[in-house]
Amino acid sequence: MRLLAVIVLLSLVAVCSLSSLVIAGTPSFGPFTVDLSEPTVIRMSGEIDAEDALNFRRALQYAPQARLVVLDSPGGSVYAGLLIADDVFEHKLSTVIPSGASCMSACSLIFFAGLERQAHGKLGVHQMTGGGATGTQLAVSDIIELMTRFEVPADVLAIMFRTPAETVYIFSDEEIARFNINRSARVPDGKFGDYPLASCSGWNGTLTKSSGQNGRNARMSGIVTEPDLVEYCERDPGGETIRNGGTKTVGECAKELAYEMNTRMRTVANCESGVLRFFYGSKPERTMKLPLPDDRSCASGLPPLIDQFQMLCPRMAQRYDLQH
Repeated sequence: MRLLAVIVLLSLVAVCSLSSLVIAGTPSFGPFTVDLSEPTVIRMSGEIDAEDALNFRRALQYAPQARLVVLDSPGGSVYAGLLIADDVFEHKLSTVIPSGASCMSACSLIFFAGLERQAHGKLGVHQMTGGGATGTQLAVSDIIELMTRFEVPADVLAIMFRTPAETVYIFSDEEIARFNINRSARVPDGKFGDYPLASCSGWNGTLTKSSGQNGRNARMSGIVTEPDLVEYCERDPGGETIRNGGTKTVGECAKELAYEMNTRMRTVANCESGVLRFFYGSKPERTMKLPLPDDRSCASGLPPLIDQFQMLCPRMAQRYDLQH
């Protein structure tokens, strides 16, 4: 309740203060900047001060199309971090720590609020203090409340609360994958979905949106995430990892495939005519049309397209008894 009251107050002050900032023509709001050539991106660089929750509100007002917050900060004010994190969550913004950047302490609260979140740089956490025993207790209470809403893994919270305030725990690439710290966008029902891409020995993607099932314009879209690549390396169909006689760790395997991360794909199907079109990144379109040829082997490349058709057109797939 206390946090909500502060948020409402900040909203009122932000609206009153915005006009002078826009007239001045500046794209900077404390540590936040908005590049007019990228109106969907807000960048945060530098320490988080007490007034920066208001500055973030100003940045949001200035860039209403914002979808992504790029983070590079050593941390700072816990309560400002909590308020900014709450705004990120409520506006369904995504967060990213670019390679070479870092997001420590209070900045991590903002990172965890992202609808989609990707840590390519350094992510660090530790105990948060709020000024005196009572302030610290209240800060911890608010952190637990928000981190629960953000669905932060319990293992991550345990590390945060047991790391002394004077040190910082930086997650390794392996831990980021193991704790599922990175995540992609959610499908409409709030659950993650698999996007079939693998033809016996490849990786799958993550489904982010699906519509028009069984219709003439059935569609779905998705993205390749780090967990998708880690799952592929754990499965290790090519025998590349040490446990299967190879030379790489799972983390090294996934890192070598990092160029595939964030690749987007989409599939469009006319369920009535039995035609499916699949687009992966910048690669040429792939098409499947019913009835299928006898060769549905891995070499044909049909298995993932059949799986996609079953997801978008289950009635027609059942009629043709599609299998591979």
